[in-house]
Amino acid sequence: MSTESETAAEPQHAPPSENPGFIASVIGAAGDHDGPLLRRLLTELSPPDLADVIEHVPLETALTIARLIGRELPPEVLPELSWERREEILPELPADYVGKALGELDTDDAAAVAADINEEQLGEVLAAADEDTRLAVEEALSYEEETAGRLMQREYVAAPEGASVGDVIDRMRADSAELPDEFFEIYVVDAAMRPVAAVRVSQLLRSKRDTPLAEIARSPLILIRTDMDQEEVAQTFQKYHMASAPVVDEGGRLTGMVTVDDIVDIISEEGEEDLLKLAGVSDAAQTDSVAKSVRARAPWLLVNLGTAVLASAVIKVFEHSIAELVALAVLMPIVS
Repeated sequence: MSTESETAAEPQHAPPSENPGFIASVIGAAGDHDGPLLRRLLTELSPPDLADVIEHVPLETALTIARLIGRELPPEVLPELSWERREEILPELPADYVGKALGELDTDDAAAVAADINEEQLGEVLAAADEDTRLAVEEALSYEEETAGRLMQREYVAAPEGASVGDVIDRMRADSAELPDEFFEIYVVDAAMRPVAAVRVSQLLRSKRDTPLAEIARSPLILIRTDMDQEEVAQTFQKYHMASAPVVDEGGRLTGMVTVDDIVDIISEEGEEDLLKLAGVSDAAQTDSVAKSVRARAPWLLVNLGTAVLASAVIKVFEHSIAELVALAVLMPIVS
């Protein structure tokens, strides 16, 4: 009989993407166009693990997966993919499936996916989506890329200034289908829908039903503008140790919120981008096609070739000196 400590010490299974045998099985099933086998291998995986597998297989395998079992992929897989791989497989997915999937995602994730759909397919996708989803996606795409307007989630919980804890709880229960999947604060708004304070969900649950929100609300708020650059948004979250923040339009009206899970992604993306710039290289993944890798590396390979030719020319100029003093040949590798 194993003890609790022994159970806790048991090693965790590695992700499927790190299992060479599993990846080989997926590639083989895709190569054979074996839809039932792909279905058995992939449909039981969690969305993050499934997205990781699609990222790690060759492009042709990913496209075959989309063609054969695309309709059976959970919608949550789409925002988990990198934008490069998402752009590649979206054209292979049925437009009605993508439209329905957008409606099942949070609006920030739906906007991120829609931004990677080509213009021709986007019209078909939005036509297949419900009206609320279509309007939310169109509004999100009206903002500039890498701004809070693109990043924000349009589902939020707001309450008027005179509301009590009980009023808010009753309203959330009545409209539970409209609540965001994850939220940390309830925003207190005035008559013009301008946020004036916020109440943490944890504080709300600790308070009595007849407690006015004004007694437990915190203010002033740190507001995020829709046109604020996403890197500035991330810096604001880091500076003030925030879990979420309200997003306001030019008139100061509440239009959405940004949560910390989006900020984690932004910090990762911006950090990788800054690192690549510092190294003077472009982004190239191991799953990129040969043509894409060549385009990414060719400029620097040409620079390297040019400097090698220059070094050879320098050695040529001093070939007589090297012939007279052979010890100088030791320096040739350093020059190269």
